Amino acid sequence: MSYKALYRKYRPQTFQEVSDQEHITRTLMNALKEGKVSHAYMFSGPRGVGKTSVAKIFAKAVNCPHNMSGEPCEECEICKGIKDGSNPDVIEIDAASNNGVDEIRDLRERVKFLPTMCRYKVYIIDEVHMLTTAAFNALLKTLEEPPKHVIFILCTTEPQKVPATIQSRCQRFEFHLISSSEIEKRLKEITRYEYITIEDEALRTIAEVAEGGMRDALSLLDEADAYSTDSHITLDDVLLVSGKLSSVNLIQIAKALYEGNALEAINILDELMNIGKEIPKIMNGLIVFYKDILVIKNAKPDLMKVGYDSEDFKYLVQNLSNQELYKNIDTLSQSVFEMRMVENQKLYTELAFIKMADKTGNRYIEPSPQAQVAVEKKPEPKKEDKAPVAPVKPIVEEKPIIEEAKEEHIQIETPKEEVKEEAPQEEVKPVVQEIEEKEEENEPQLVVAPPKEEKGTFDITLIENTLNNASKPLKEEIAKNWSQVLKSTRGTDLHKAAVLLQDAKLCAASSTFLILSFEEVSFCNLIMKPENKEKVKQLFKAKFNQDLGFIAIPESAWDTLSTEFVQKFRKNLNAGSREFVHLTPIYVEGLKIANEKKEEIKKEDEGFDFLKDFGDILEVK
Repeated sequence: MSYKALYRKYRPQTFQEVSDQEHITRTLMNALKEGKVSHAYMFSGPRGVGKTSVAKIFAKAVNCPHNMSGEPCEECEICKGIKDGSNPDVIEIDAASNNGVDEIRDLRERVKFLPTMCRYKVYIIDEVHMLTTAAFNALLKTLEEPPKHVIFILCTTEPQKVPATIQSRCQRFEFHLISSSEIEKRLKEITRYEYITIEDEALRTIAEVAEGGMRDALSLLDEADAYSTDSHITLDDVLLVSGKLSSVNLIQIAKALYEGNALEAINILDELMNIGKEIPKIMNGLIVFYKDILVIKNAKPDLMKVGYDSEDFKYLVQNLSNQELYKNIDTLSQSVFEMRMVENQKLYTELAFIKMADKTGNRYIEPSPQAQVAVEKKPEPKKEDKAPVAPVKPIVEEKPIIEEAKEEHIQIETPKEEVKEEAPQEEVKPVVQEIEEKEEENEPQLVVAPPKEEKGTFDITLIENTLNNASKPLKEEIAKNWSQVLKSTRGTDLHKAAVLLQDAKLCAASSTFLILSFEEVSFCNLIMKPENKEKVKQLFKAKFNQDLGFIAIPESAWDTLSTEFVQKFRKNLNAGSREFVHLTPIYVEGLKIANEKKEEIKKEDEGFDFLKDFGDILEVK
C-alpha cells in the first residue's frame, strides 16, 4: 500500500513541529541542553494531542550524537532508525494488550541489558492506565530505581486510573487540547503541501469538529478529500462526512421550537435522519447552538461562526431569554442522558422538542406591570384587626408540646358545645402515634457509620464470599465473551438487560456470584432494581449456562474493598494462614441498594490460592 494517511505522514518529528504544547516542549529541550534528564516521565492528556509523538521526539533527542540545542538532527542513523521503528533501543509497549504481570516481569528482566546502538534504552508504554494492579506493583521498584541506561515514558489518556505510587516516581506533563485556530493553521499548511483546495468555512468546521485533537482533524481532512471531487473540499463535503449539522439546520429547528411549532421541528428532524444524520449529533449540536446564543447575549457579542450572520439567527438572539435557553439546554441534556439506555432514540428527541415548544410549560413569561404592582403593594391591616396570626407550624414540630401535655395530664379547654365525651382521650393517642411514625419515616439518615439496613449500604458478606472464593479461569472465560453479549441479544427479550451491562466492569467472579462495578451510583441503583436484576440473571443463564447472582457497586467502593482484601490476604499469607478474609462495611452516598435476601455462597477452603485463582483485578467493559 503506497498511500499513507495524513496523520501519519505529517506526524511531528521535532519539538518545533509540535502544535500548541510549548509548556512541555520548552521544558524538555532545556532539560536536554542542561543534562537534567530524568529516569521516568508521564505524559497525560486527551487523545490526539501529541503525547506519543513527543515521547518519540524525546527518545531521538536524548540519543542523538549531534544534539546541541535540544532538537534531534534528523540526519544521523540513530534518528532515522527511531523514526522508521528499526532502532532496537527504543521500545514501544501497548499496555492495552500487554497489561498482565507476566509482561512487566519480562520487561524487568530486559531492562538489565545495555543498549546496542544508543546511549539510552527508552521504553514508551502507551495507555499505561490499562495495566492491572499486579502489573503496576511489579513495575514500582524498577520505575523508581531503573538502571542508568534506561528511561521510561508513560503515556495515558486517563491519569486518574494510574496509582499515585506510580505518578510520584515520574515527572508529569499535562498535555492540553489544541486550540481551533492552531489546528486551522496547521491544516492550511498541509493542504498546500498536498495540493488540496478547501473553502475557509470547511477548514474552520473541521477544526471545530476535531474538538482539540490534531489527529482527529487530519483524519477528517483525509476523509473529506477522499469524498470530494478534484481535491476541492466544500463545506457540504465536511458536513456530510463528519455528520455535523449546518448552522442553517440548527437555526430552522430552534426557530420552530421558539414559535411553538413542534411539528415543523420534528419534520426537519426526519429530513436530517433521512440523509444520514445521527440523533446524538443532532442533540449535541443543538446544545452547542443554544450555548453560543447564551455567550453572544451575555459575554461575547462578537462571536461569529459559519451561518451566524443570518437574520433568523439575530432574531433568535434578540427574542430567546436566558431562562428559556437554560431550560432548553437542560431538556436536551436530560434527553441525551436517557437515550443511552434505549434503542428508540428518536422517541426521546421528539418528546424533547414537544417539551421545548410548549409555551405554557417551558416559555418564561415576564410578569405584567400590573402584576408587579400588585405583588409589591401589600394590603395594610385594618385598625380593628388583631395582630397577624403566626403561621401554623407543621404537625411534626408540635410533637414536643403534645407529649408534654400528655405527660403532665393537662386538659385543654374547648367550648362545651364542641366537646364530645370520647374526644380528649381517643383523639390524642392516635395523633401522637401517627406523629411518631411519620418522624421515624422522615428521620434523616446519618452519613457516619449507618446501619446496614439503611439505603446506601449493601451486604458486605456477598463481597467477602465472592473474593474469598474467586476463580480466575471462570472470570477470564466470562470476560472473553462479555463484549459479545450485547450484539448477540439484539431483537430478543434479553436485549434490555444487555444494554444495562454495556458500561459494567467485571471485577471478580466465583462459581455462583459476580461483582460488577459502574462509574455512576445511579447505574448501580438501576441495575439492582428487582425487575432489572432478574432480567440480568436470565441473561447470564442464557449466555454462560450458569445460575449467577451479582451485586453492582460504584468503582470507588470497589477500589476501597479490593485494596483492603489484598492487604489482609497478603498479611495472612505472610503469617502462614489461609483464614477467611473479612472486610470493613462501607457506606456509599446515594446508593439505593437495600439489603436483599442473602445469597449463600459455598466456601471452598481447600485448594484456594489468591495469586492463582483471584489474580489481578481485570476490568472488562
